[in-house]
Amino acid sequence: MNMSWMRIGSWEWTHSITSETFCLNSNGRRFTQDRMRLDLLREGFRADCFQKWSMSTRNDAEACQGIVRNESRCQMTRQLEQQSQHRFAIRTGGFVSAAAFDVMKGTSSRCSCGAFNSLDHMVWWCQHVPLPSQRPPVPTDWLQRRLGWPSGLPYDEATISWMVHVRTWSLTNRYKPPAQ
Repeated sequence: MNMSWMRIGSWEWTHSITSETFCLNSNGRRFTQDRMRLDLLREGFRADCFQKWSMSTRNDAEACQGIVRNESRCQMTRQLEQQSQHRFAIRTGGFVSAAAFDVMKGTSSRCSCGAFNSLDHMVWWCQHVPLPSQRPPVPTDWLQRRLGWPSGLPYDEATISWMVHVRTWSLTNRYKPPAQ
């Protein structure tokens, strides 16, 4: 697997996404120092993973079609996702809607309002979620709307906090003990 690195010379590669050059030839004009090597490899790996995700048929990737990878946004997201397991799950596509979960189980259910229980419905439109009056504005940026990635706007924290609220409620309902 080449992870989007293309060989351009003896012990020298360039990354097709980041356009960075990696050179292990100590006599070469673009010799890469030790510390920089790890950074280039890591960023190349991340860019490759993002590109493969964006071209996949995952629901979250299809919702985010046309999103261009922005390294500063990726970096901001990585720092913020470490704050809780819910934030990490949401920002990495691990927040599964009730509809998707039902498909995995081979069952079919709808929201109590009758709508298809997609993630977009659960998070941004459903009035049966606890405290719907506290829902922030629906993000126009699909990466934020589906995965809670910050966009640099004032309501970034409100958006991810709301998504954590809905995910917590969803998991509680999904795994609640049977009524006795």
